[in-house]
Amino acid sequence: MGGIILHPRLSPDGLYFSTYGERVWLKTNETHFIYWEQPYLLNGLSVGDKVYMAADWGPALALNPANDTLYAWEYPGLQFIHVYAKRGTAYFAGMLNRTGGVGILKNGTMTFYRLSNETFKAYDVFPVLDRVYFTVEFKDEPKGGVGLLFPDNGTFYLWRFPGNYSTLVPDGITVDENLTIYTAIMEGKMTGVAMFEPHNATFHFLQIIGRPLHVKLFGDYVLLMNSDWDLVLFNPGNVTWTGEAALKKETGRAEVILLGGPTKTLKVKRGEMDIKPTLERVEKRTYPEGYTTFPGVAFTHDFGGGYVGSGGKLVLLEELRPEVHLVYENGTLRAWVTPREYFQGPVFLYINEKLARWGEEIEWNATFLAGEYNITAVYFDGEDVYMNQTVIISDLKPKLVWKKTLRVENGTIIYGKINVPGAPANISGRTVWADSDGYFSFLVENRSHSPTETPEPKPSTFDWAVLLVVLGVTTGAVGIAFYMKKDKRGLVLLLIGLILIAGHFAVPKPREAVLEEKPLTLSIVVVIPPGFYGANITVLVDGEEVGRTDGKGRLDIPLDWFSSNQAIQRRPLRLQQQRTGT
Repeated sequence: MGGIILHPRLSPDGLYFSTYGERVWLKTNETHFIYWEQPYLLNGLSVGDKVYMAADWGPALALNPANDTLYAWEYPGLQFIHVYAKRGTAYFAGMLNRTGGVGILKNGTMTFYRLSNETFKAYDVFPVLDRVYFTVEFKDEPKGGVGLLFPDNGTFYLWRFPGNYSTLVPDGITVDENLTIYTAIMEGKMTGVAMFEPHNATFHFLQIIGRPLHVKLFGDYVLLMNSDWDLVLFNPGNVTWTGEAALKKETGRAEVILLGGPTKTLKVKRGEMDIKPTLERVEKRTYPEGYTTFPGVAFTHDFGGGYVGSGGKLVLLEELRPEVHLVYENGTLRAWVTPREYFQGPVFLYINEKLARWGEEIEWNATFLAGEYNITAVYFDGEDVYMNQTVIISDLKPKLVWKKTLRVENGTIIYGKINVPGAPANISGRTVWADSDGYFSFLVENRSHSPTETPEPKPSTFDWAVLLVVLGVTTGAVGIAFYMKKDKRGLVLLLIGLILIAGHFAVPKPREAVLEEKPLTLSIVVVIPPGFYGANITVLVDGEEVGRTDGKGRLDIPLDWFSSNQAIQRRPLRLQQQRTGT
């Protein structure tokens, strides 16, 4: 290519990369290249909604390839070296007026987070969730360290390398799923890789000759790019780390400086050329110390999309490039990535640009009705996008196998079967979905029908038993008064009063006074075409059997089966035939 190839990044457009000169490139296929001339000496590159670049200790840059436009954020004292784009935001490592910090470019506005005065430069960044990890060089020894910035509140942490490694200066950084940091050590009395675990502040060192610049994760492996030696691949668990030490955490609050939008907008020259690749066998050596080298791939800077720059050559290493498989056979759509040893993340499956499935290996019994479908399987390693695409053209149209109707009190139930399970079909002017066996059913209500219920006669609110007690007591009192006066009518009245009081216990009580409250029930009717009623079906609620349906498919479930602490809930009902409802 000419110059030194620095940062390859694979995107849906193709492979972008910068050369340590004044061009950014796009490889669109095996032989065709597009390039854009730049008025800056380029270094870092990352691809998001635009192609973001950092000039070599210069301004932040963003190229819009669609209209050949370059935007520059060129402010006094602002210098960047590397960039990482993620979710519409670009994170830059560098310095402002000889103090290290992180620049965040979002919605066209640059904000700089300046660290404490003892820092000199931030060399590389790696955003994770709500934080940004970075490597840093200090003005005084110990020279090197790593940091963590929380942009939301400006808080940052710094960890300096231990005293016996005080001359080490880091460059590239990466972070694994356990938030363990790996950084390339490019300068100092020793060079190699530093590993740091922030949760326990533990530092480890692995010495490797040369001038390591960048690191990249491949599953359980770490790939180290070395500008003065060979490409190195190793498993951190299989090598011998030295220099274990606990690092002290320094806490500070960054000075947040809102710089603003781009200071320059330039039209850049675009060119094209064809370059045919050559096939070379690369030697691979494994060392007893636990690492592997590729001696034919030397003087490397960074790796992306299966490619690495080796001096002025762009090298594709098939072994370190994931293959995204996408197969559609016999109604089954499958997608997966190999080799799993290096590429352990999920594959994402898109249908007409909409996410349909994702997982380590997708196997989906998919039915495609008449139409054209663009199927894309995507593997994303955090920086590079790997894809495989295919087009499925289908002429499948659901057909009615049979249909029946059943009149009920408030309308008509229409049920039947189509020839494509799980598909929609137009039945009697209505779009209905069939189940996994192709059956469907729905109710068409009578327009004149309005559900009515025969009102139950309201019980009298007057309590005759109470009246009998009142009359009985009154009559008895009068009878006692007459009896005290030697009047025989008193005995008759007393007898009548006792009979009236006794009648209180014979008068029927209101129903709610006699019976305990009747438990509420949920009535379900199981309908399974073509038999219509699902008779003698076992029903389970939350895995516990509650009964079996009768000959009409009906079952009353007491509501005390359901939690009483919520007025409305959705609970799973499961039938013996494994059909489920809510």
